Amino acid sequence: MDLRKRGVPKFATRQQAPVWYLLVVTVAIVGFFVASTVYSQRMAARLDEDAASIAINASPSIEALSAARGDVLRAEVAVARAIEAAPGADASERAATEDALRQMRAHQTKYLRLPFYPGERANWEEVDAATRAFQREISICFAALEKGRLEEARAILTTKLRPATERLDNGLAYLVDFHAAQQHRMGFEIQKVRRRAARIAYVLDAVSAALAIVLIALVLREARRRQRLLAHFGERLGEMVGATGHITAAVGHDDVTQPVLNAIVQEACRLVDAEYAALGFLVDGDRPFDAFVFHGFSAAEVKTLGRFPRPVGVLGEVITEGRPLRIDDVTRHPKFRGLPNGHPPMGAFLGVPVRRDGRGAGNLYVARRPGRPAFTEEDEHIIQLLAAQAAISTENARLYRELKEQRVRAQLLADASSHLVDSLDYEHRLEQAASAVLPGFGDICVLHVTDDSGKLARTVMATRDPALRELASDLPQRYGPLSERHPAVRASRELRPIRFPFDSQTLDHLGHDDKHRSLLRGVPIKHGLAVPIVGRTRLLGVMSFLTLGDSGFNDQDIAFAEEVARRTALSIDNALLHLRTERAVQARNDVLAIVSHDLRSPLSSLRMAASLLKRAPAADEKKRHELADRIARTTDGMTRLIEDLLAASKIESGSFSVEPKPEPLETLITEAVELLRDTAATKSISLHAQIEDALAIVTCDRERILQVLANLIGNAIKFTPAEGVITVSTHSLGEEIRVCVSDTGSGIPEADREHVFDRYWQASHTRRAGAGLGLFIVKGIVEAHGGHSWAEAREGGGACLCFTLPAPPSTRREVPVERPCH
Repeated sequence: MDLRKRGVPKFATRQQAPVWYLLVVTVAIVGFFVASTVYSQRMAARLDEDAASIAINASPSIEALSAARGDVLRAEVAVARAIEAAPGADASERAATEDALRQMRAHQTKYLRLPFYPGERANWEEVDAATRAFQREISICFAALEKGRLEEARAILTTKLRPATERLDNGLAYLVDFHAAQQHRMGFEIQKVRRRAARIAYVLDAVSAALAIVLIALVLREARRRQRLLAHFGERLGEMVGATGHITAAVGHDDVTQPVLNAIVQEACRLVDAEYAALGFLVDGDRPFDAFVFHGFSAAEVKTLGRFPRPVGVLGEVITEGRPLRIDDVTRHPKFRGLPNGHPPMGAFLGVPVRRDGRGAGNLYVARRPGRPAFTEEDEHIIQLLAAQAAISTENARLYRELKEQRVRAQLLADASSHLVDSLDYEHRLEQAASAVLPGFGDICVLHVTDDSGKLARTVMATRDPALRELASDLPQRYGPLSERHPAVRASRELRPIRFPFDSQTLDHLGHDDKHRSLLRGVPIKHGLAVPIVGRTRLLGVMSFLTLGDSGFNDQDIAFAEEVARRTALSIDNALLHLRTERAVQARNDVLAIVSHDLRSPLSSLRMAASLLKRAPAADEKKRHELADRIARTTDGMTRLIEDLLAASKIESGSFSVEPKPEPLETLITEAVELLRDTAATKSISLHAQIEDALAIVTCDRERILQVLANLIGNAIKFTPAEGVITVSTHSLGEEIRVCVSDTGSGIPEADREHVFDRYWQASHTRRAGAGLGLFIVKGIVEAHGGHSWAEAREGGGACLCFTLPAPPSTRREVPVERPCH
């Protein structure tokens, strides 16, 4: 099979064959050496095993078995002597017999501790049976002697004991001969194995030596070939060094990417004498190259080709295989798909991957005209080195570009920070925040600011482009709230950056109507980025950066935008704090003015009453009592004002506390109503109570809740016209009791209801009607009890201020349907 037809470079077979020869010969040498060593070790182990077997098994077995044979004969002789000496035999002969038997068993035990050779155990079993028969006949013989049957004993000796002795002796003699034969066999085999091992070792060593000679010859041959190759390659390497210098010099260019790529393809053509070169980088293999630089193509050819090619066919083969591809004629490659219209014809082709961090980042291609020689192995090495340099240079260019961008953006952040702190005016801060990083980052910045409810309610747009300035000043005021699909709304809801292309779908989300969409379609915006602005306690808004360029926002852009948003949040937060401080100071000044006015009037009344009291005759007792009552009422009013100021101060500082305990709700409300009934009567106002459950119990601080009711009823009396009606009603909510004070006055506008319980707050039509602390104190007291307060509209007109108090667990009932104020 022709390997070139499969895309395998020719140099792979020519260059790698000697390497394979060297590898095969080396493996063979090592194999023969290992085989020789292993064989020698196995033979030595076998010889050692046989020698050890002779020393520790065969010889000791012969010694033990021979000794046992002697013990058998001694036992038989002792029995014969005992018979001959009868009837005058003594116990010494019997003792001699038992000693011989004991020695026999001891030698047999010693023999049994040694390992058996193959076939030896069956012989031993015969000896063991003969031993037991021999011992049994001796016992029978001595038993006959003890009974005085001498003839019987002699008969046993002659007919039974001596045959048993002969049988046992023959068995032991056979085992002795067996071990002697084993000694002889192993001694003979040791010599035979030693001679055979020596012959085989000589053969293995000879083969290893011959292979070593072949290996040396191949190494010398390959070394000479490599030397010739390196001598030629050194010249090419010098050219490569010059090309590297040219490419490196392009890194510091103002346009830090294109000059480097151009230099790479130019040097590729020069180094391998090619007419065409191209360098492509890609992220997604299914899409066209993200960057593709040509060399050797005319401007007309490049214009005719148009878009970047896709990594398919021969171009994609380099990516798929992940290795160089060298072809004599590109048109004959199986994956060649033809050339596009306007593409010059090509013959020899060479492509190598450009790797970055061990992964394929792109490809470098070179080609020659048809009819020119194919690329060589040296050409492939040169292009591979150039591809490695291309990876380094493009990475350096990228780092240089990022460093430059970071410097520019660091300066942008520094300038933005200086602009964002040059004033504490809230409106000025918003305008500065919208234009702080333009035009260095984006072409348009849209700042959506939240209101107190957290919704994006206001828009500030800025641009440095004069053509877009009119749009920036006019568009935010002409169109209303943002849709839920608006990128800024998504960013505020998800609290994360949102990248979006400025396409038809985005226009549908941004536009309020066809006219609005048509206006936006006329702006050449390509990409957008919405970043939430999060302050210390809440979402402050969303910054949207829009760009007219083709490049979208990357991860570094998002990080920069988030940093801008963070600094903007600090700036807006500080401006809001400054604005609130100014408002608080103004409110404090207003309160001081009101309090000083409210105190000045009773002080004047006190001074006048004191003066009249001095001038009143002593006899006019009625006049003196009237003046004393006026002084008491005036001081009571001053005392209440001072207590309100103290209570408000405690609520603000968090030191306000209550001492709740179960109290009958009807008694509290009745007492509060009766306390202020005369005051209401002076304005012809009807004041009455509607208590749903006369037995209702609440957990509260009695004096503080009386203060709450007094403030609510007094506030209603203040804003209810003559002939009006004020109603104090209660309603059970299960775990809570709702108390409402409603009137028939002018009511509270819906926009003001959420502010009526704020500190120092007063409606615009009620300015200087008091210090603005009464309802603030009501809210603080109610919340200290675990309840809450609110304002709502009353059916038929007027205001309705409500609060809740907890009911004791024993008095809680099923929650009824909640009723509106009447």
